Amino acid sequence: VADNPSATLATACAARFDADDAEVLEVSAAAATAHARDDDCALRIHLGVAVTYDRITLERCAYNDASFRVADANGFQPTGEKIDEDAALGAVRRTTIDVETVAAAARSAGAHVAVSDDAGRFVCNYLYFRSLAGGAPCVFVH
Repeated sequence: VADNPSATLATACAARFDADDAEVLEVSAAAATAHARDDDCALRIHLGVAVTYDRITLERCAYNDASFRVADANGFQPTGEKIDEDAALGAVRRTTIDVETVAAAARSAGAHVAVSDDAGRFVCNYLYFRSLAGGAPCVFVH
């Protein structure tokens, strides 16, 4: 995506809420791996672009499957590879956040929000799968 709206939104949210720990990541598996560390943050909210989606989508889960349709920013393009070698290929990790309740609240406020069980198999899923292994509650928003 030439002009990444998730980067613009992340930067604006960080400024609005005086968050000094917001980061805009390169779209790569290497950046996702470096970022998805287990630290002492209270909550992780990841934002990404899904060009075929027509509404905000909260991702319920991620899969241990790196099958990039196109190469990432570093030219890495795995097919059928594990993200976490200690988990089975295709293993599912789910958020502990009640995304159904969050989506319902957003819809009642007039937002067009959906919930999905498929974050894709590109860097969004890669980052989310790694982050869900950490200790902080985490959600990915497309």
